[in-house]
Amino acid sequence: MGEDTVTNYRNGATFERQIAARLTEDGYLVVRAAGSKGIADLVALKFGQVLLVNVKLPGAGAVPPAEWNELFAAAEQIGAVALVVSRPKRGAKAWQRITAPKTGVRGVKPPCVPWRADELAELDGVTRIRLAHLPAERVHVRPGDPEVGDGPA
Repeated sequence: MGEDTVTNYRNGATFERQIAARLTEDGYLVVRAAGSKGIADLVALKFGQVLLVNVKLPGAGAVPPAEWNELFAAAEQIGAVALVVSRPKRGAKAWQRITAPKTGVRGVKPPCVPWRADELAELDGVTRIRLAHLPAERVHVRPGDPEVGDGPA
């Protein structure tokens, strides 16, 4: 491995750890796939939430369509949210939720929207996970949800 490769790996690993630490602060259990050998660099879990996270440093280039689409497909398959976290400027972090496969056509904006931690808990319906084997009071829902009711006070 050349010196530049080692430096790039260290910088990438450091950035992944920073993102993992931020998610951990937000209450997620985070597993890091060192060396980016899997579909996602990080898998973050919280009750009713699964995040598959791809972390990109500046200069690493955009996420290629095949990698983007593999992450999106895996997330769709397991009911997770696919995220890309990048650092467009030193110190800044951009959290983007992948909303559709990437076409790879130049000039077409990648299908993603800004994301923030715990937005899943606030969304109604699509991303909320209901676990049938748990009593209703253990399932995280919004008060007044017509399917479950208000739950305990």
